[in-house]
Amino acid sequence: MRLLITILLAALVTACAPSQRIEIVPRIGEYRPVQENTIHQYSVRLANNMTTALQSIAPGAKVAVGTFLPPQSLTLKQMTPQQHQIALQLQESFITLYNQMGFSVVEYRTRNSIALRDGGDVMLSREVGQLAARHGIDFFVTGTMTPQQDAYVVNVRMINISNNEVVAAATDYLPNNVLTSADKVHMQNGHIERRAY
Repeated sequence: MRLLITILLAALVTACAPSQRIEIVPRIGEYRPVQENTIHQYSVRLANNMTTALQSIAPGAKVAVGTFLPPQSLTLKQMTPQQHQIALQLQESFITLYNQMGFSVVEYRTRNSIALRDGGDVMLSREVGQLAARHGIDFFVTGTMTPQQDAYVVNVRMINISNNEVVAAATDYLPNNVLTSADKVHMQNGHIERRAY
């Protein structure tokens, strides 16, 4: 009887823990992106490099994900449009990944109400006055991205809000051309364009 109870408790604890790794495995009939190395796939690599340290995080811990910034200024003001787009996509990818890993992801950009606008209904905002005041966040995921000659060095970290301790971190390289197609020739607006010789 003790053995049965021990086995059941072990199974219950294992089922409640966040899963370990995320893999992108397309199913039959699913859309496959043309570009093999997307920002999301690089985010998967970074998240997987953090999984060992994340095992100590209690199930149900609330996680929020912030925007990735240049380390020298920690602001979006000095970023190029491409860098800004990459930074925001890294944030969005990590929101998805931590949710898929079993964490309780808090979307702190949620407005107090839905805004009905021409062309769409908006629930997210970056205007502080439109956001809820408290979220009960336990951990905050953020990162930096440093431009290099042919790549960005991307550093991501998970910070314990109660003591500012970095509980998990990872670094990887993201190619500068991650937003563009690897094709040398492609069609755009009905015209053939050449990217390289």
